Amino acid sequence: MFTALSLALSSSVAKAPGALRPWFSHGTSLTRDRALLHPLNDCLKRGVFIPVTSSVKSFTNAGRSLIALTHANLPEGHLDRAEWVWIGRRSSCGTDVFAVAMEEPEVRAALARAPPASGAADAMRCDGLRDVADTIECADEAAILSSARGFMHFHATNRFCARCGTPTAPTKAGAARLCTNAACAHKVYPRVDPAAIVLVTSPRSVDGGRHALLGRKKIWPRGRFSTLAGFADLGETIEEALCREVHEESGVTVRPSSLRFACSQPWLFPQSMMLGFIAEAEPSAADPRALPRVSVDEHELEACEWFDRDFVRARLDIGAVSLTADTSGTAAADFHVPGRVSLANVLITHWATSQCDSAQ
Repeated sequence: MFTALSLALSSSVAKAPGALRPWFSHGTSLTRDRALLHPLNDCLKRGVFIPVTSSVKSFTNAGRSLIALTHANLPEGHLDRAEWVWIGRRSSCGTDVFAVAMEEPEVRAALARAPPASGAADAMRCDGLRDVADTIECADEAAILSSARGFMHFHATNRFCARCGTPTAPTKAGAARLCTNAACAHKVYPRVDPAAIVLVTSPRSVDGGRHALLGRKKIWPRGRFSTLAGFADLGETIEEALCREVHEESGVTVRPSSLRFACSQPWLFPQSMMLGFIAEAEPSAADPRALPRVSVDEHELEACEWFDRDFVRARLDIGAVSLTADTSGTAAADFHVPGRVSLANVLITHWATSQCDSAQ
């Protein structure tokens, strides 16, 4: 159910510096009506191409903007032998955007063949999406890179039919794969894994929601804390998944009636859809005036704690999503939240910068 708070959250996302929406979502910047792809050959000739490697890495200009090729950059016949996917049509200029399978030597040769739509060989980097998520400057380009990576991962992991074992082939401009066995003809679409991510505040009766429950995984860079999250199990609603995950990981019980939807975000690492909520913890039965006791599941988290709003607000600017970030000797080593591109950051920032009662 959408509430006044969820609408306020959506508004706060829209006004966030550097982003008009949660990162990796296209918003209104891209149209995905496949009826626009007519005639297809003309769209391909006029389109731009985002190269993606077999290891699902993409290419940027020093990590700040994407490298986009034109049809003239591509080797003769490349689209006939390499997999490609239509990402959508840019609303601002009417240009069709495609992802195309290319390895780094091919991309360097392409940049030398003709002027690209954007990019230069001397500044080119080949990275995983998470490695450039903290540095890429344009939200539209981040969303395109994310979708390109997600679609190419889908194609790389669905080369054979799950029903009969026959090789599959792309169809619907790369939006699906079709079994090449005519007797089977099974069609498969990209899988999306729904996951709940929630900022749990302290009980209103204790301190008006001045504390948030944040945890960290052992593999994360030192000092990183984030909201709790988990995937929905088969036959489970996303609300049930949220309450279960929070209790399993922290021992804290969420008050179900306090759940409020904030916004969602495609998180293609490799195929998740994050559904963001804010919720309030139930008061402790043993001591209703104290913060609920945290009992960490060490198989899931390394640590989980209640953090004061003022403490978090003072540290919002030191964050990242890279898993290889070296925080040694920096303020981030003591505490930081995920970077601007994550939905966790949106939820934490809204709570930390809000002076209202978090449970209203």
